[in-house]
Amino acid sequence: MTMGIRPTTPSGQNLHRILDGLAAISGISIIFTDMEGNSMAATPPGELAEGAKSSSLPSREVPVLFGEEKVGSISCRGVGEQLDPLLKMAAFCMENAFRLEAELEDLSSEIVRLYQELSLIYSLSHKLGSALDIDTICAQALEEIGSAIEVNSIIILLLDDRSGMLNVQSGIGSAGEAIRGMRFDAGADPFSDILARKKVATVKKLPKELPFLPGSSLCVPLVTDDKNIGILIASDKKSGEGFRSQEIKLMDALSGEIAAAIKKAQLYERIQKLFINTVEALASAIDAKDPYTYGHSRRVAKISAAICEEIGMPREKILPIELAALLHDIGKIGTPEHILQKPGKLKPEEMEIIKEHPLQGAQILSNIEELKEVMEWIKHHHECYDGKGYPDMSMAEEIPLPSRIISIADSFDAMTSDRPYRKGMDPAKVMDIMDDFAGTQYDPGLLQAFKCILRSRGAGFANQDTGPAAGKEATSTQCENQT
Repeated sequence: MTMGIRPTTPSGQNLHRILDGLAAISGISIIFTDMEGNSMAATPPGELAEGAKSSSLPSREVPVLFGEEKVGSISCRGVGEQLDPLLKMAAFCMENAFRLEAELEDLSSEIVRLYQELSLIYSLSHKLGSALDIDTICAQALEEIGSAIEVNSIIILLLDDRSGMLNVQSGIGSAGEAIRGMRFDAGADPFSDILARKKVATVKKLPKELPFLPGSSLCVPLVTDDKNIGILIASDKKSGEGFRSQEIKLMDALSGEIAAAIKKAQLYERIQKLFINTVEALASAIDAKDPYTYGHSRRVAKISAAICEEIGMPREKILPIELAALLHDIGKIGTPEHILQKPGKLKPEEMEIIKEHPLQGAQILSNIEELKEVMEWIKHHHECYDGKGYPDMSMAEEIPLPSRIISIADSFDAMTSDRPYRKGMDPAKVMDIMDDFAGTQYDPGLLQAFKCILRSRGAGFANQDTGPAAGKEATSTQCENQT
């Protein structure tokens, strides 16, 4: 180790103070010279220059060590052996100064590292605190970890309690999205041991199905409320080195935040699924009032969601529209069945009763705070683009966008489904009819988007995977009469 003298640095300032003190005590000039030949001198008060004392005696010199390595020497000229103890004491003071300086640097580095780790934990906690989507949480967690630990691959596996399998949820790096959907037995090595111990472990060999995770891997169990929910694996350090203890501690600290966020999202997902299932059951109850409309609400929801996707709407905004589509006919609960099931054209007075169902649906949902917005969309799903619909005769952009979307989906499913007195019409013919009403009954832009969907997916896409309604025909009496 060589150490150049820099008088403006803390080390240089400390050396100056030490040398000045020793020079003042001894009354002689003292010189420190490092291994690069750089010198720093201190002169006692009253002495104008180095070497003012007699130079007839040889120079005295004592080495200065840092650990076991020589980093320089203390010397003075024109003195005898009697000052050797003073020089040795000066060397000892300098050695302590170097050691303290190194310890301060190490401590400073540790403080900086701890600050960076705390900042990372805070940043991750802040980002994950508001996230309720598991994919978003995993993506954010992988991004933050990737910035802190330079590895070639990171993956997250989530535990399925029912099957006992670990499912790859997300991954970045060389693993990428290619691993998404892969499954591993949680009871097999090395996962069983990691989950059993619930502690971070370094694993040298992962299952052969993960060839893109070579070298040493850091396996971090995701534990919340003392329960395993998955494992995070960081593999193949870019430096080729093993994982340091600081990195292991950091991953251990982050794992709790990640696990808690994922658990919260899983609970939210279950509640959301329960809510949707309840809404679907209610929609089925509405459809069941007329055997010809069974499954209509689900198909309208599917068509509405497809239109939303076609116009680039984000997923989080599509879900409420799907709910509104499922419940769009909820007001028909109060409509007499003999009107709903009438095998023919409605009389004017019967038509007026039918027209009450959007308002009745809004009234049914009015006391549910979480469905206030959905209630408005249901209320206006029979408005017409030219302002001649009901109940408020709103027009164009005054009509909520979701209502305009549901209107198209509702009409298409009604006209392409069987009725008691006629078979469902051909989708191409239905689109010709709807084209005639573009700009009057329907939003022309949304109608164009729907036509693009039919061209790319086919007219039967809404009948696929519709739960209990699959394979059954449906109708919308109101849409048929209105159209």
